[in-house]
Amino acid sequence: MRLQVAELATKDSALLAAVRQRRQELESELSAVRSQEEVLAGMADSSGGLLAAVDRQIDRRRTSTAAEAGASAGAAEETGDGTTSHARPTVPETIRALLLEREEATTKEITDQIKRARPDVKIKYVSKTLVRLKKRGLLMQPRVGVYRLDGEWAMSTGP
Repeated sequence: MRLQVAELATKDSALLAAVRQRRQELESELSAVRSQEEVLAGMADSSGGLLAAVDRQIDRRRTSTAAEAGASAGAAEETGDGTTSHARPTVPETIRALLLEREEATTKEITDQIKRARPDVKIKYVSKTLVRLKKRGLLMQPRVGVYRLDGEWAMSTGP
């Protein structure tokens, strides 16, 4: 009888260990999916912000008077590459410009710069953008909360 109970206890312990291992694997996978969701949410928010900015620009051009929409005004507003000369920089461009000025910056310094340069951007997504740029190899993190240019951004000093 004892032998049968001991055998049952061994089987149950093995089953419990297998279930715990499976739970750990699933929790790890869920964590990875949540991280990916955060990055994609930041990307979607950035894209949505860009779309809103383009829509505002289109609306401004539509509502301009005929005199303001003359050939000389149109030529002054648009550069050779099709972008407007008064367009605001993207969040990654703002981060890169700050890091070109100095060797490294803290997350707070980067956030403060984005608040000044892009008051329309939701600051809660800045950290997600930093993580995305780090994953793309454009930024490095020498210490927690500190960022530097990396990869092609560190090699090229142009805008």
